[in-house]
Amino acid sequence: MTVSGGRLHTDAEHRIWRALRLAVLAFDPAVNVPILRLLTFGGVNTALIALIFVPAYVAWQERVSELRDGLHPVPEDGRPAHDWFQARNDFDALLTAKASAGQVLGTAFSLLAPLTATVVSALLAGSQ
Repeated sequence: MTVSGGRLHTDAEHRIWRALRLAVLAFDPAVNVPILRLLTFGGVNTALIALIFVPAYVAWQERVSELRDGLHPVPEDGRPAHDWFQARNDFDALLTAKASAGQVLGTAFSLLAPLTATVVSALLAGSQ
């Protein structure tokens, strides 16, 4: 099922790219965007997304940690009960304070999507 879902997604992406290419060619059939300009566009968009996302994500993580430590402080005797651990873990899960490797990888791919798309476009343009 996953493979067929991935295949449908790929077909949809192909249709979108084809429609965009036809729209650009209909507007100006002699369009010839230099590959360096295309890669610069992707790099600048990737940098802008990273400049917006990374500071916001770091601030979110710091705020969640402060809030968790304020709501569930370490007991005075330094020996927390099982309920304390459970409450902290539930709070972390609720606010996604602890990101899994898959979530971090997904975020990295999302940040690099504009650059990746322009590299693919440059490679496709070079092959024609």
